Amino acid sequence: MQNAVGSVSPVANPPKRMRKARVLVGWVSEQEGALWLSGRQQSQINNPTLLAKARLAREEAEKLSGRVKPWESPITDISADLKAYETEWRSSAANAETIKQGWVIKTADLSRICAVQVLVHIEDFGERTKGLSQSDMKSLAVVCVPVPQPLTLNADINQNELAFVISCDNPNLRVVGMYAGPVPQSGNPVYGFNVAIINSCMSVSECAGRFILTDGYHRAYALLKAKITRVPVLFRKVGGYSEIGFPPVPGILPQEVVLGDHPPLLPDYLNDKVSAPAEIKSTQKIIIVKATQVDATL
Repeated sequence: MQNAVGSVSPVANPPKRMRKARVLVGWVSEQEGALWLSGRQQSQINNPTLLAKARLAREEAEKLSGRVKPWESPITDISADLKAYETEWRSSAANAETIKQGWVIKTADLSRICAVQVLVHIEDFGERTKGLSQSDMKSLAVVCVPVPQPLTLNADINQNELAFVISCDNPNLRVVGMYAGPVPQSGNPVYGFNVAIINSCMSVSECAGRFILTDGYHRAYALLKAKITRVPVLFRKVGGYSEIGFPPVPGILPQEVVLGDHPPLLPDYLNDKVSAPAEIKSTQKIIIVKATQVDATL
């Protein structure tokens, strides 16, 4: 069977593991901070040492008001040497919906972009920036706003249950469409789903005077660690915070924090006064495609 991204073949499930991260402790409650610092262990929610650490981080964060100046945009037009790459990116059929939504390629100063994710995973960040430099904007564009490439996804096949199980560490694994058509050799019909890893680009949304990173946190951390601050991104302006599309879950800062007087900026992930290292349980995105045969009574 073929899907939108390649062939399906059995693959073993990888073992569970902990992932290293940096947590913006200064912008969550003391108890929430203790949870994040303990790797989300509920038994540690009232740990005095962790609560004290979270309290200090919150006090330091409150001193950071006035850093965001809405009249000074961190977004500028791309340089002439990126025009050819922009044309290549826009010509990809996979980007048609993104372009329709109003996203355009711009240059962003990461040191002045607001963060909305409580944590950023920091494993293998050095691999993301290997060979990159601030002066090579074309290479930065390939990493920050990549042109979609064909991918192959493997799946576990359960013949007894008539099911495919597709799992991936990448959270951008999605069902992107449905398929109905004949098998070329037999002509029998096939009904199924198209599965793909959505192309991830570093993206910035402007909302109420805030410029907010909406995708690409791992890359942003790696770039800032490498002292690279100006990079190509996708950019668009939205009319309201809800248009950004972040769900109200523990890993996302609420609107009143991001639009408040001292929102976190991306470099704060590297600031030990307001953020801290943590180990978080890894998660996998899993898609189960299953056929169920039923003898229905009429």
